[in-house]
Amino acid sequence: MPGYRERSGMTTETAEFAGTLETENPLWHFALAFWQQPEVEQSCLALQSRGWSVTRILCACWQASRNRSYPTQEAPEIVRWRNDITATLRTIRHILPKEQYTLAALRDNVAAAELHAEQIELALAFRALSTKGPTEAEHQDLAGLTICNLRQAAPEPMIDRETGILLEQLTRSLRDRLSPTGASKP
Repeated sequence: MPGYRERSGMTTETAEFAGTLETENPLWHFALAFWQQPEVEQSCLALQSRGWSVTRILCACWQASRNRSYPTQEAPEIVRWRNDITATLRTIRHILPKEQYTLAALRDNVAAAELHAEQIELALAFRALSTKGPTEAEHQDLAGLTICNLRQAAPEPMIDRETGILLEQLTRSLRDRLSPTGASKP
């Protein structure tokens, strides 16, 4: 798209850094497994419709599963990638009508590209969370840490009742995933 890079702030340097990432990483594998749990996809998509970033939610839960705090600030390259690439692909996918058969293949390809962009976004987050040396949480149980991390990932500080219920559902899902009754570990 002519002029897109100039308007978006996206530079060749920003786009090229993605080539040096480890896309198959523990955060990505956690995200794939966690997404498969009952209520996780539903809760994440409901939060996304309220302005939340699903990748931030997944990062916050992954950090809690590792007994780590989620940082208050994200690396700028993660935000740029999310805003310039992932969100753009999501917008294009939403514009394409589901009911038009002739656009089905295009819509599927855009959805696949969006998923790959999210994988790159999570790889950026994995690199940032691995190099920053996130602090180990002190004296918090998993539920408390998960809620704290999710609040750090929130797009705004105020959490209404319905959002709180969704955060509690995610917290229960993470607890169930990590329970010693046969669920897998991160």
